[in-house]
Order: sequence, then structure tokens, then C-alpha cells
Amino acid sequence: MASSWLWISIAIAALGNISIDAMDISLPKLVQDTYHAGVWLVGTAGTANALGAIVGSIIIGQRRQLRRRGILAYLSLLLTGGSTMAIGFPWPTVWFPWAACGCSVFIGLGLGTFGVIWVTVLQELVPEEKQGRVFSIDALGSSCLLPIGLSLAGLATDRFGPSWMFLVGGGVLFLLTASGLLVRGVRQLD
Repeated sequence: MASSWLWISIAIAALGNISIDAMDISLPKLVQDTYHAGVWLVGTAGTANALGAIVGSIIIGQRRQLRRRGILAYLSLLLTGGSTMAIGFPWPTVWFPWAACGCSVFIGLGLGTFGVIWVTVLQELVPEEKQGRVFSIDALGSSCLLPIGLSLAGLATDRFGPSWMFLVGGGVLFLLTASGLLVRGVRQLD
């Protein structure tokens, strides 16, 4: 199928967004209950995430010609998944603020890089008369499972703990992304 890269990416986004959005639910509990830090750390980690996304977007956006965009986009999601898992590791309390902010930078870097590549590829490869439908399906696919995922993330965080949510959520995104790299259409996306 010529557009296998498109459909597999939308499916991965539908499932993967659930796992990385667990960070929004679980981070305050991890910061407060596990590391006994204040809300300042949640804000600082969010700022670090945004800065990473800005840097990733600017770096990729400045490139005139990117080769192997499918592989590069998926590698950026692997970085996001791995960095999400790393926040869940049992850090020494004194190191956790640095780890949370450093990992958040890489999460943002991965998401920013992926976002620029994804939108550019859609605009270049989807025929203009179909772009409205494809962008709508992409938006729906990316967000359709979020209400269920956020509810489950809250329940699972209370039941199993926030560290577990980061480890599992990042691991799910990592495995989904790695499986996407097995698709020839993704690897051949240039």
C-alpha cells in the first residue's frame, strides 16, 4: 500500500498519545509523593519540555532537504519514549529535578522534531484536494483515545504509582514506534 506510512503513523499516534499524556497526569504525583518537591518542579519540567520542542522545531525547520524523513521522525519518537521511561527510574532525590527537566527537554525535542517532519510530509505527499480530509483524520486519530487514556492513567497512577506509569507509558510508545519502523513504507519515506 503506497500510503502505509500514513495509516500506521495515525494508528501509532492514537495509541502512543495515551502513553505520553500519562506524564501530565502522573508528574505532579511523582514530584510530590515520591520526591517531595514542590509544584515549581512540575512547571520547570513543563518549561523544559516546551524549550525542547522549540529547539527541535527550529533545527528541523531550518533544514532545506531532509533525507530518510520516516526514519528520522520515528527515531525522534523513540527518543520521546525512552526519555519518558527515564523519568520513571528511581532517581536519588537530589538528582531528580535535573533528571526530570533533562528528560523533559528530550521529550519535547523528539515531539517537536516529529511534528515538523509529519506536517511537512503530509503537505508534500498528500494531494491538495485530499489534505482537508487527511488532516481531519489525523487530528481525530491522534486524539480519539485521549479521554479513555487520561482516565486510565489517573486510575493506574493511583493504583500502581507514578513511576510505574512513566516506565510503562514510555515503554509502550517506544515499542509502538519500533514496530512502526518495521513497516517498509515508513522506512522508505524520504
